[in-house]
Amino acid sequence: MLKLLIMILAFSISGPFSTAYAATNPFYTRSYAVVVGIDQYQLDHWHPLGYAVKDAKGVAKLLSEKGLEVIELYDDRATRQQILTALQGKIAPKLGKNDRVVFFLAGHGYTRKAGRQRLGLCCAVRWRRSG
Repeated sequence: MLKLLIMILAFSISGPFSTAYAATNPFYTRSYAVVVGIDQYQLDHWHPLGYAVKDAKGVAKLLSEKGLEVIELYDDRATRQQILTALQGKIAPKLGKNDRVVFFLAGHGYTRKAGRQRLGLCCAVRWRRSG
């Protein structure tokens, strides 16, 4: 599944993400990414993952090579607070009208019912599911 995701990501990066494209068609002024990978969760109800950090590091490398400013958070650094700090404290203050942000998570997710809808949630390293 991840190989497919990386291939799709690589395909999309060859278009509007590429540096050559940006030089001739500056639709985006600046590009940022927060890349999160968690193999070892700190709560027992989440089983360990074998390749999430490795996969996230591969995506971070690819995005960085394409000119994005990348913030990487792995395992015990991938707390809710660190993720929010990266997005709200480090990237948001720099954002301009024509900038873009990519968020990538390799780790557990959770689906929660909200009324008639179901919400997909990203799980930080110490995330506790409820209900």
